Amino acid sequence: MIECQTDSVNIESSIRRKKPVIVKKFGGTTIGNSRLLPNIIHNIGRSLEEGYQVVVVVSAMGRKGDPYATETLLSLLPDDLNYSTSRERDLLMACGEIISAVFLASQLRKHGISSIARTGAEAGIVTDEEHGNARILGINPTQVMTDLSGIETVVIAGFQGISQSGCLTTLGRGGSDTSAVALACALHAETTEIYTDTDGIFSADPKTVPNARILNEIHAEDIRQMAWEGARVLHPRAAEIAASQKIHLQVKRIGGPEQGTVILPIVPVETRAVITAVASGAEVDQLTVALDASKYLEQSTRVYETVADAGVSMDMFTLVEQMVRFTIPVIHTQQIVTKLSKLGFKTIVRKHCSKVSIVGAGMHGIKGVMAKFARCLLNANVPVLQTVDSHATISALIPSHQVKSALIALHETFIEI
Repeated sequence: MIECQTDSVNIESSIRRKKPVIVKKFGGTTIGNSRLLPNIIHNIGRSLEEGYQVVVVVSAMGRKGDPYATETLLSLLPDDLNYSTSRERDLLMACGEIISAVFLASQLRKHGISSIARTGAEAGIVTDEEHGNARILGINPTQVMTDLSGIETVVIAGFQGISQSGCLTTLGRGGSDTSAVALACALHAETTEIYTDTDGIFSADPKTVPNARILNEIHAEDIRQMAWEGARVLHPRAAEIAASQKIHLQVKRIGGPEQGTVILPIVPVETRAVITAVASGAEVDQLTVALDASKYLEQSTRVYETVADAGVSMDMFTLVEQMVRFTIPVIHTQQIVTKLSKLGFKTIVRKHCSKVSIVGAGMHGIKGVMAKFARCLLNANVPVLQTVDSHATISALIPSHQVKSALIALHETFIEI
């Protein structure tokens, strides 16, 4: 078994081969686009001609509304999570990537490239037991290497693996990126290419911020923070592996600029921008739970435990003697409010909220960044409902309908200078 922990990856391998391996990950918007399919096949064929063994990782085809997209598959289930289990949701969600793998493998064979489709489990990806957001514990690459000894291309369903107890698991939104980078570690790949529907990684979502700039290179820590703050650029766990293992990683578009964006594990401090990018997250609900000031530590702990026991991730939590305030995904709000009510807690829910953030490892130790951040949102007439910061991010919770104006203002203030 090859150890492959997503927080601190330590890869040891005795694999020996005659040809270098290249791992290519294709997103659902590329696999599901009939116009781009010839480009994908040509891209794989060119790498074979250059002497590589090719391992391809795929996401589910399309976006919500398309027949095999993950969100479409989930829409088959009742909205009330009480009527389905996390294990069964994983079984359903994993179908999209398996369909993509079988589809692409058949298309490659149609064009004269020998290929085989594998599930994440067949590819040797072993995870923990957390359904819906599993972490990779290890990868056994024996089957993939055996395939490559007689077949030109192995196409692997991303976003999934198998737990130590034998259950199918999924890795969370964007988890195919993690599949690709972890496999690259286990296979000692020479390079890893992540293909998306943009030319690379931008300083903001170009669909929201017209002046967003493509980044020729980016520090792995910055992209990890961007991903955690909601930017759909690369799964944060994939960035962690890339950084710790010093993997050569590129993010680009089929038919776009050849280089795209190169993700560097180390960037000299003197060359780092203070702020690299701005990002926003999905809509969330803000919950404010009233506390008895004389028992606020005990009661706040019970609130945290209740949310944790429900398997819900909380964010932006603030604790004072009279209340604890935090955000959770919209889908879990009713469940959490009901549980807290049964314990005697009164909860106020503020709906239609989103988090906007500035990201940059270079801001650590720089004075005045928070003041500039607050002044920017004030001048843009964007109300701040809550704030949180770390050494590499500053974030504010704002009304969802003002996300675009906030991002444009923050980008103009911190990037366009």
